[in-house]
Amino acid sequence: MIHPFRSFLPLVEALTDEVELALTYVGQLERGRRNPTLAVVERIARMFVSS
Repeated sequence: MIHPFRSFLPLVEALTDEVELALTYVGQLERGRRNPTLAVVERIARMFVSS
């Protein structure tokens, strides 16, 4: 299910830009269709720590 409210769009854009993830991959993560690898989780965590 696609989220009805895209209030997190800036966050998604930051993930795609700063962490260098494809927008389709982030969408699949949101919908639970893909599971992130440990490396992806680490990259996302680093983005939040550096903010």
